[in-house]
Amino acid sequence: MANDLIEVDDKDILWKSYNGAVIEAKDQTGIVSLSNHFIALSNTETNKIVKAFEIGMYDMGLEYAWSRAMKVLDNRLESFGIDFIAEMVDRENLSYLDEVSNIEKIELAFELGMINATARMSLIQANETLNHFISRDIADNNEEIEPIKALGIILDISKYILGNGVETSGIEFKDFRDTLKEKMYKADDNKIDILINSPYFYIRTTIRTILSLIRYAYKENNIAELAKVLNNANIFIVALWDKIFIEDRKLIGSTYAKAISDGHKDTVATFSTILDSVYGYDYVPETTRSTAYKKIAKEFSLAHFGMNNFYNEPIYAKKLNSMGTVIPDFALQECLEAVILSSIGNRYGTSFEAQNYNDKIFDKVTTEQWKQFFSKLIIQDQTILEQLSYASSGMISNWFDIVSKYILDDFNIENPLAKNIFKYSRESNIEKLQIETKKALSKIIGK
Repeated sequence: MANDLIEVDDKDILWKSYNGAVIEAKDQTGIVSLSNHFIALSNTETNKIVKAFEIGMYDMGLEYAWSRAMKVLDNRLESFGIDFIAEMVDRENLSYLDEVSNIEKIELAFELGMINATARMSLIQANETLNHFISRDIADNNEEIEPIKALGIILDISKYILGNGVETSGIEFKDFRDTLKEKMYKADDNKIDILINSPYFYIRTTIRTILSLIRYAYKENNIAELAKVLNNANIFIVALWDKIFIEDRKLIGSTYAKAISDGHKDTVATFSTILDSVYGYDYVPETTRSTAYKKIAKEFSLAHFGMNNFYNEPIYAKKLNSMGTVIPDFALQECLEAVILSSIGNRYGTSFEAQNYNDKIFDKVTTEQWKQFFSKLIIQDQTILEQLSYASSGMISNWFDIVSKYILDDFNIENPLAKNIFKYSRESNIEKLQIETKKALSKIIGK
Protein backbone atom coordinates (compact mmCIF):
# COMPACT_ATOMS: atom_id res chain seq x y z
CA MET A 1 0.00 0.00 0.00
CA ALA A 2 1.59 3.28 -1.08
CA ASN A 3 1.11 6.96 -0.37
CA ASP A 4 2.51 8.24 -3.66
CA LEU A 5 3.32 11.88 -4.26
CA ILE A 6 2.50 13.53 -7.55
CA GLU A 7 5.62 13.44 -9.67
CA VAL A 8 6.47 17.03 -10.52
CA ASP A 9 9.62 19.06 -11.00
CA ASP A 10 10.50 20.85 -7.76
CA LYS A 11 11.31 23.95 -9.80
CA ASP A 12 7.72 24.23 -10.98
CA ILE A 13 5.77 23.90 -7.75
CA LEU A 14 6.20 24.79 -4.06
CA TRP A 15 4.61 21.75 -2.46
CA LYS A 16 3.33 18.42 -3.71
CA SER A 17 0.11 16.52 -3.03
CA TYR A 18 -0.59 12.93 -2.05
CA ASN A 19 -2.11 10.82 -4.81
CA GLY A 20 -3.66 8.53 -2.21
CA ALA A 21 -3.34 4.84 -1.43
CA VAL A 22 -2.95 2.30 -4.21
CA ILE A 23 -5.86 -0.16 -4.08
CA GLU A 24 -5.66 -3.05 -6.52
CA ALA A 25 -8.65 -3.73 -8.78
CA LYS A 26 -9.43 -7.05 -7.06
CA ASP A 27 -9.93 -5.20 -3.76
CA GLN A 28 -12.33 -2.59 -5.20
CA THR A 29 -15.35 -4.81 -5.77
CA GLY A 30 -16.50 -5.67 -2.25
CA ILE A 31 -16.82 -4.11 1.17
CA VAL A 32 -14.74 -6.78 2.94
CA SER A 33 -11.75 -6.42 0.61
CA LEU A 34 -12.03 -2.63 0.72
CA SER A 35 -12.19 -2.67 4.51
CA ASN A 36 -8.68 -4.12 4.59
CA HIS A 37 -7.53 -0.67 3.50
CA PHE A 38 -9.20 1.23 6.38
CA ILE A 39 -5.85 1.67 8.12
CA ALA A 40 -6.94 4.95 9.72
CA LEU A 41 -9.84 3.26 11.55
CA SER A 42 -10.04 0.93 14.53
CA ASN A 43 -11.27 -2.65 14.13
CA THR A 44 -14.53 -1.71 15.84
CA GLU A 45 -15.17 1.15 13.41
CA THR A 46 -14.30 -1.01 10.41
CA ASN A 47 -16.61 -3.81 11.56
CA LYS A 48 -19.56 -1.41 11.91
CA ILE A 49 -19.18 -0.33 8.27
CA VAL A 50 -18.79 -3.88 6.98
CA LYS A 51 -21.79 -5.21 8.91
CA ALA A 52 -24.02 -2.37 7.71
CA PHE A 53 -23.16 -3.16 4.09
CA GLU A 54 -23.58 -6.89 4.58
CA ILE A 55 -27.15 -6.50 5.84
CA GLY A 56 -28.04 -4.05 3.07
CA MET A 57 -28.00 -0.88 5.20
CA TYR A 58 -25.84 0.96 2.69
CA ASP A 59 -26.92 4.46 3.65
CA MET A 60 -26.22 3.79 7.32
CA GLY A 61 -22.82 2.25 6.65
CA LEU A 62 -21.89 5.00 4.23
CA GLU A 63 -22.96 7.78 6.58
CA TYR A 64 -20.88 6.26 9.38
CA ALA A 65 -17.85 5.74 7.11
CA TRP A 66 -18.10 9.34 5.87
CA SER A 67 -18.34 10.73 9.42
CA ARG A 68 -15.23 8.77 10.46
CA ALA A 69 -13.36 9.90 7.34
CA MET A 70 -14.18 13.54 8.10
CA LYS A 71 -12.97 13.01 11.67
CA VAL A 72 -9.67 11.65 10.36
CA LEU A 73 -9.41 14.72 8.13
CA ASP A 74 -10.20 16.91 11.16
CA ASN A 75 -7.31 15.39 13.10
CA ARG A 76 -4.91 16.07 10.27
CA LEU A 77 -6.09 19.65 9.77
CA GLU A 78 -6.07 20.44 13.51
CA SER A 79 -2.30 20.03 13.60
CA PHE A 80 -2.03 23.37 11.78
CA GLY A 81 -3.94 25.20 14.53
CA ILE A 82 -7.45 26.65 14.64
CA ASP A 83 -6.22 30.21 13.97
CA PHE A 84 -4.64 29.11 10.71
CA ILE A 85 -7.80 27.24 9.69
CA ALA A 86 -9.90 30.34 10.49
CA GLU A 87 -7.72 32.47 8.21
CA MET A 88 -7.83 29.93 5.40
CA VAL A 89 -11.65 29.73 5.41
CA ASP A 90 -12.06 33.48 6.07
CA ARG A 91 -13.97 32.96 9.30
CA GLU A 92 -13.73 35.20 12.34
CA ASN A 93 -14.22 33.80 15.86
CA LEU A 94 -13.75 30.19 14.80
CA SER A 95 -13.47 28.04 17.93
CA TYR A 96 -13.80 24.46 16.76
CA LEU A 97 -13.20 22.58 13.52
CA ASP A 98 -16.79 21.28 13.79
CA GLU A 99 -17.87 24.77 12.68
CA VAL A 100 -16.12 24.22 9.32
CA SER A 101 -18.18 22.51 6.62
CA ASN A 102 -17.10 19.27 4.95
CA ILE A 103 -16.66 21.12 1.65
CA GLU A 104 -14.28 23.59 3.30
CA LYS A 105 -12.31 20.76 4.91
CA ILE A 106 -11.92 19.01 1.56
CA GLU A 107 -10.77 22.28 -0.07
CA LEU A 108 -8.28 22.82 2.75
CA ALA A 109 -6.92 19.29 2.45
CA PHE A 110 -6.39 19.89 -1.27
CA GLU A 111 -4.71 23.28 -0.82
CA LEU A 112 -2.37 21.96 1.88
CA GLY A 113 -1.32 18.94 -0.17
CA MET A 114 -3.12 16.21 1.79
CA ILE A 115 -5.09 15.14 -1.29
CA ASN A 116 -4.74 15.79 -5.02
CA ALA A 117 -7.12 17.44 -7.49
CA THR A 118 -8.81 14.17 -8.45
CA ALA A 119 -9.45 13.36 -4.80
CA ARG A 120 -10.86 16.83 -4.24
CA MET A 121 -13.42 16.44 -7.02
CA SER A 122 -14.35 12.88 -6.03
CA LEU A 123 -14.87 13.78 -2.37
CA ILE A 124 -16.90 16.90 -3.16
CA GLN A 125 -19.21 14.82 -5.38
CA ALA A 126 -19.44 12.16 -2.66
CA ASN A 127 -20.43 14.82 -0.12
CA GLU A 128 -23.23 16.07 -2.39
CA THR A 129 -24.52 12.54 -3.02
CA LEU A 130 -24.45 11.65 0.66
CA ASN A 131 -26.22 14.86 1.66
CA HIS A 132 -28.94 14.09 -0.85
CA PHE A 133 -29.64 10.56 0.32
CA ILE A 134 -29.74 11.40 4.02
CA SER A 135 -31.91 14.50 3.60
CA ARG A 136 -35.40 14.49 5.07
CA ASP A 137 -37.39 14.54 1.84
CA ILE A 138 -35.49 11.55 0.42
CA ALA A 139 -35.87 9.65 3.70
CA ASP A 140 -39.60 10.36 3.69
CA ASN A 141 -39.87 8.86 0.17
CA ASN A 142 -37.95 5.72 1.24
CA GLU A 143 -35.43 6.30 -1.56
CA GLU A 144 -32.17 4.45 -0.91
CA ILE A 145 -28.71 4.72 -2.39
CA GLU A 146 -27.73 2.01 -4.85
CA PRO A 147 -25.12 -0.50 -3.58
CA ILE A 148 -22.72 0.18 -6.46
CA LYS A 149 -22.86 3.94 -5.83
CA ALA A 150 -22.31 3.44 -2.10
CA LEU A 151 -19.34 1.16 -2.74
CA GLY A 152 -17.88 3.72 -5.16
CA ILE A 153 -17.92 6.36 -2.43
CA ILE A 154 -16.32 3.91 0.01
CA LEU A 155 -13.57 3.36 -2.56
CA ASP A 156 -12.90 7.11 -2.78
CA ILE A 157 -12.90 7.44 1.03
CA SER A 158 -10.51 4.50 1.29
CA LYS A 159 -8.13 5.72 -1.36
CA TYR A 160 -7.88 9.34 -0.30
CA ILE A 161 -8.48 9.39 3.48
CA LEU A 162 -8.90 6.09 5.34
CA GLY A 163 -6.40 4.12 3.31
CA ASN A 164 -3.35 6.25 3.98
CA GLY A 165 -1.44 7.31 7.05
CA VAL A 166 -0.61 10.84 5.98
CA GLU A 167 1.44 12.59 8.66
CA THR A 168 1.24 16.36 8.68
CA SER A 169 4.92 16.52 9.59
CA GLY A 170 5.63 15.00 6.19
CA ILE A 171 3.44 17.38 4.19
CA GLU A 172 5.63 19.64 2.10
CA PHE A 173 3.39 22.65 2.61
CA LYS A 174 4.34 22.63 6.31
CA ASP A 175 8.02 23.06 5.40
CA PHE A 176 7.20 26.08 3.25
CA ARG A 177 4.96 27.51 5.97
CA ASP A 178 7.81 27.21 8.49
CA THR A 179 10.13 29.22 6.24
CA LEU A 180 7.61 32.09 6.20
CA LYS A 181 8.11 32.58 9.94
CA GLU A 182 11.78 31.61 10.17
CA LYS A 183 13.38 33.18 7.11
CA MET A 184 13.62 36.77 5.85
CA TYR A 185 12.73 36.50 2.18
CA LYS A 186 14.10 38.91 -0.41
CA ALA A 187 12.31 40.30 -3.46
CA ASP A 188 14.43 38.24 -5.89
CA ASP A 189 13.75 34.89 -4.23
CA ASN A 190 12.94 32.20 -6.81
CA LYS A 191 9.82 31.17 -4.88
CA ILE A 192 8.20 34.42 -6.02
CA ASP A 193 8.66 33.44 -9.67
CA ILE A 194 7.36 29.94 -8.94
CA LEU A 195 4.21 31.36 -7.35
CA ILE A 196 3.56 33.80 -10.18
CA ASN A 197 3.46 30.88 -12.62
CA SER A 198 1.51 28.50 -10.38
CA PRO A 199 -2.24 27.75 -10.22
CA TYR A 200 -3.91 30.43 -8.14
CA PHE A 201 -4.63 28.29 -5.08
CA TYR A 202 -0.88 28.32 -4.29
CA ILE A 203 -0.94 32.12 -4.16
CA ARG A 204 -4.15 32.15 -2.08
CA THR A 205 -2.71 29.65 0.41
CA THR A 206 0.55 31.59 0.70
CA ILE A 207 -1.18 34.93 1.33
CA ARG A 208 -3.62 33.51 3.89
CA THR A 209 -0.79 31.64 5.62
CA ILE A 210 1.15 34.87 6.02
CA LEU A 211 -1.91 36.66 7.43
CA SER A 212 -2.51 33.86 9.95
CA LEU A 213 1.15 33.86 11.00
CA ILE A 214 0.95 37.59 11.69
CA ARG A 215 -2.03 37.10 14.01
CA TYR A 216 -0.36 34.14 15.74
CA ALA A 217 2.92 35.99 16.33
CA TYR A 218 1.02 38.87 17.96
CA LYS A 219 -1.03 36.46 20.04
CA GLU A 220 2.15 34.77 21.32
CA ASN A 221 4.02 38.09 21.61
CA ASN A 222 6.83 36.63 19.52
CA ILE A 223 8.50 39.84 18.37
CA ALA A 224 11.34 38.16 16.46
CA GLU A 225 8.96 35.93 14.49
CA LEU A 226 6.60 38.83 13.83
CA ALA A 227 9.40 40.88 12.29
CA LYS A 228 10.20 38.06 9.86
CA VAL A 229 6.57 37.44 8.91
CA LEU A 230 5.88 41.15 8.36
CA ASN A 231 8.97 41.38 6.14
CA ASN A 232 7.70 38.41 4.15
CA ALA A 233 4.22 39.93 3.94
CA ASN A 234 5.71 42.97 2.28
CA ILE A 235 7.84 40.89 -0.09
CA PHE A 236 5.18 38.43 -1.20
CA ILE A 237 2.11 40.69 -1.32
CA VAL A 238 3.79 43.45 -3.30
CA ALA A 239 5.40 41.01 -5.74
CA LEU A 240 2.19 39.01 -6.25
CA TRP A 241 -0.34 41.87 -6.11
CA ASP A 242 -1.23 41.82 -9.80
CA LYS A 243 -2.02 38.09 -9.47
CA ILE A 244 -3.98 38.30 -6.22
CA PHE A 245 -7.75 37.85 -6.61
CA ILE A 246 -10.15 40.49 -5.28
CA GLU A 247 -11.36 38.20 -2.47
CA ASP A 248 -7.83 37.95 -1.06
CA ARG A 249 -7.09 41.63 -1.63
CA LYS A 250 -10.06 42.32 0.61
CA LEU A 251 -8.59 40.01 3.26
CA ILE A 252 -5.36 42.01 3.11
CA GLY A 253 -7.35 45.23 3.47
CA SER A 254 -9.31 43.75 6.38
CA THR A 255 -6.06 42.75 8.11
CA TYR A 256 -4.92 46.38 7.88
CA ALA A 257 -8.23 47.67 9.23
CA LYS A 258 -8.20 45.19 12.14
CA ALA A 259 -4.60 46.08 12.98
CA ILE A 260 -5.63 49.73 13.28
CA SER A 261 -8.57 48.76 15.49
CA ASP A 262 -6.40 46.52 17.70
CA GLY A 263 -3.54 49.01 17.96
CA HIS A 264 -0.96 46.74 16.32
CA LYS A 265 1.45 49.46 15.24
CA ASP A 266 4.01 47.24 13.50
CA THR A 267 1.36 45.60 11.32
CA VAL A 268 -0.24 48.97 10.54
CA ALA A 269 3.12 50.38 9.47
CA THR A 270 3.94 47.36 7.27
CA PHE A 271 0.54 47.19 5.62
CA SER A 272 0.49 50.95 5.07
CA THR A 273 3.71 50.51 3.12
CA ILE A 274 2.23 47.59 1.18
CA LEU A 275 -1.02 49.37 0.32
CA ASP A 276 0.87 52.51 -0.66
CA SER A 277 3.07 50.47 -3.01
CA VAL A 278 0.20 48.70 -4.76
CA TYR A 279 -2.45 51.45 -4.52
CA GLY A 280 -4.55 49.02 -2.53
CA TYR A 281 -6.67 51.18 -0.23
CA ASP A 282 -9.79 50.43 -2.29
CA TYR A 283 -9.78 47.00 -0.63
CA VAL A 284 -9.95 48.28 2.94
CA PRO A 285 -13.52 47.83 4.30
CA GLU A 286 -15.42 51.05 4.92
CA THR A 287 -18.09 49.90 7.37
CA THR A 288 -19.35 46.97 9.40
CA ARG A 289 -22.30 46.81 6.99
CA SER A 290 -20.19 45.10 4.33
CA THR A 291 -18.94 42.61 6.92
CA ALA A 292 -22.51 41.75 7.90
CA TYR A 293 -23.49 41.13 4.27
CA LYS A 294 -20.42 38.92 3.75
CA LYS A 295 -21.20 36.88 6.86
CA ILE A 296 -24.78 36.08 5.85
CA ALA A 297 -23.76 35.38 2.24
CA LYS A 298 -21.07 32.98 3.44
CA GLU A 299 -23.58 31.12 5.60
CA PHE A 300 -25.99 31.03 2.64
CA SER A 301 -23.35 29.40 0.42
CA LEU A 302 -22.48 26.85 3.10
CA ALA A 303 -26.17 25.99 3.51
CA HIS A 304 -26.33 25.25 -0.23
CA PHE A 305 -23.63 22.58 0.12
CA GLY A 306 -24.89 21.26 3.45
CA MET A 307 -27.49 18.71 4.48
CA ASN A 308 -31.15 19.56 3.87
CA ASN A 309 -30.13 22.50 1.72
CA PHE A 310 -33.59 22.85 0.15
CA TYR A 311 -35.00 23.50 3.63
CA ASN A 312 -32.17 25.72 4.88
CA GLU A 313 -31.50 28.00 1.88
CA PRO A 314 -34.74 30.04 2.25
CA ILE A 315 -33.69 31.08 5.76
CA TYR A 316 -30.54 32.76 4.48
CA ALA A 317 -32.09 34.04 1.26
CA LYS A 318 -34.77 35.80 3.30
CA LYS A 319 -32.18 37.24 5.70
CA LEU A 320 -29.92 38.48 2.90
CA ASN A 321 -32.85 40.08 1.11
CA SER A 322 -33.95 41.87 4.28
CA MET A 323 -30.58 43.50 4.92
CA GLY A 324 -31.12 46.49 2.65
CA THR A 325 -31.89 47.80 -0.80
CA VAL A 326 -28.28 48.13 -2.02
CA ILE A 327 -25.64 45.41 -1.96
CA PRO A 328 -22.29 46.87 -0.82
CA ASP A 329 -19.60 46.57 -3.49
CA PHE A 330 -17.20 45.16 -0.88
CA ALA A 331 -19.55 42.19 -0.36
CA LEU A 332 -20.71 41.83 -3.98
CA GLN A 333 -18.80 38.65 -4.85
CA GLU A 334 -19.93 36.79 -1.73
CA CYS A 335 -23.56 37.83 -2.19
CA LEU A 336 -23.77 37.00 -5.89
CA GLU A 337 -22.02 33.68 -5.36
CA ALA A 338 -24.55 32.62 -2.71
CA VAL A 339 -27.62 33.68 -4.68
CA ILE A 340 -26.35 32.17 -7.95
CA LEU A 341 -25.58 28.86 -6.24
CA SER A 342 -29.06 28.71 -4.78
CA SER A 343 -30.68 29.75 -8.06
CA ILE A 344 -28.92 27.23 -10.29
CA GLY A 345 -29.31 24.51 -7.65
CA ASN A 346 -27.61 21.13 -7.78
CA ARG A 347 -28.09 17.81 -9.57
CA TYR A 348 -31.24 17.20 -7.56
CA GLY A 349 -33.02 20.49 -8.23
CA THR A 350 -33.42 23.85 -6.47
CA SER A 351 -34.90 25.15 -3.24
CA PHE A 352 -38.30 26.36 -4.45
CA GLU A 353 -38.96 28.58 -1.43
CA ALA A 354 -35.61 30.36 -1.79
CA GLN A 355 -36.20 31.49 -5.37
CA ASN A 356 -38.61 34.31 -4.58
CA TYR A 357 -36.03 35.92 -2.28
CA ASN A 358 -33.24 35.22 -4.77
CA ASP A 359 -35.14 37.09 -7.48
CA LYS A 360 -35.56 40.08 -5.19
CA ILE A 361 -31.84 40.12 -4.43
CA PHE A 362 -30.96 39.93 -8.13
CA ASP A 363 -33.24 42.94 -8.69
CA LYS A 364 -30.97 44.96 -6.37
CA VAL A 365 -27.82 44.30 -8.40
CA THR A 366 -26.93 47.36 -10.44
CA THR A 367 -25.73 47.32 -14.03
CA GLU A 368 -22.26 48.37 -12.89
CA GLN A 369 -22.18 45.55 -10.36
CA TRP A 370 -23.13 42.99 -13.01
CA LYS A 371 -20.38 44.41 -15.20
CA GLN A 372 -17.91 44.04 -12.33
CA PHE A 373 -19.04 40.46 -11.79
CA PHE A 374 -18.69 39.38 -15.41
CA SER A 375 -15.53 41.41 -16.07
CA LYS A 376 -13.49 40.29 -13.05
CA LEU A 377 -15.26 38.36 -10.34
CA ILE A 378 -16.58 35.35 -12.24
CA ILE A 379 -13.15 34.22 -13.42
CA GLN A 380 -11.92 34.49 -9.82
CA ASP A 381 -14.83 32.60 -8.28
CA GLN A 382 -13.71 28.99 -8.02
CA THR A 383 -17.06 27.79 -6.69
CA ILE A 384 -19.18 29.28 -9.49
CA LEU A 385 -16.73 28.17 -12.16
CA GLU A 386 -16.78 24.61 -10.87
CA GLN A 387 -20.56 24.50 -10.68
CA LEU A 388 -20.89 25.75 -14.25
CA SER A 389 -18.12 23.48 -15.57
CA TYR A 390 -19.71 20.29 -14.29
CA ALA A 391 -23.35 21.31 -14.07
CA SER A 392 -26.29 19.15 -14.97
CA SER A 393 -28.52 20.28 -17.84
CA GLY A 394 -31.02 21.66 -15.34
CA MET A 395 -28.38 23.73 -13.55
CA ILE A 396 -27.07 25.18 -16.80
CA SER A 397 -30.61 25.98 -17.91
CA ASN A 398 -31.16 27.88 -14.66
CA TRP A 399 -27.93 29.82 -15.25
CA PHE A 400 -29.01 30.83 -18.74
CA ASP A 401 -32.36 31.95 -17.31
CA ILE A 402 -30.57 34.22 -14.82
CA VAL A 403 -28.41 35.76 -17.54
CA SER A 404 -31.29 36.34 -19.98
CA LYS A 405 -33.51 37.86 -17.28
CA TYR A 406 -31.06 40.18 -15.54
CA ILE A 407 -28.29 40.95 -18.03
CA LEU A 408 -29.79 43.39 -20.52
CA ASP A 409 -26.60 45.21 -21.52
CA ASP A 410 -23.70 44.08 -23.70
CA PHE A 411 -20.65 44.78 -21.52
CA ASN A 412 -17.26 45.67 -22.97
CA ILE A 413 -15.08 43.05 -21.25
CA GLU A 414 -11.31 43.04 -21.79
CA ASN A 415 -10.24 39.72 -20.27
CA PRO A 416 -10.59 37.06 -23.02
CA LEU A 417 -11.81 34.30 -20.69
CA ALA A 418 -14.33 36.55 -18.96
CA LYS A 419 -15.46 37.91 -22.32
CA ASN A 420 -16.13 34.41 -23.67
CA ILE A 421 -17.93 33.26 -20.52
CA PHE A 422 -20.19 36.30 -20.79
CA LYS A 423 -20.72 35.79 -24.53
CA TYR A 424 -21.58 32.09 -24.37
CA SER A 425 -23.78 32.59 -21.32
CA ARG A 426 -25.86 35.13 -23.24
CA GLU A 427 -25.96 32.82 -26.27
CA SER A 428 -26.95 29.81 -24.12
CA ASN A 429 -24.10 27.84 -25.68
CA ILE A 430 -23.45 25.05 -23.18
CA GLU A 431 -20.49 23.38 -24.89
CA LYS A 432 -18.47 26.54 -25.48
CA LEU A 433 -19.37 27.99 -22.07
CA GLN A 434 -18.05 24.94 -20.24
CA ILE A 435 -14.84 24.95 -22.27
CA GLU A 436 -14.18 28.50 -21.09
CA THR A 437 -15.20 27.94 -17.45
CA LYS A 438 -12.91 24.90 -17.28
CA LYS A 439 -10.05 27.01 -18.66
CA ALA A 440 -10.65 29.63 -15.98
CA LEU A 441 -10.95 26.96 -13.29
CA SER A 442 -7.64 25.37 -14.30
CA LYS A 443 -5.90 28.68 -13.68
CA ILE A 444 -7.06 28.46 -10.06
CA ILE A 445 -6.69 24.80 -9.11
CA GLY A 446 -4.43 23.50 -11.89
CA LYS A 447 -5.25 20.85 -14.47
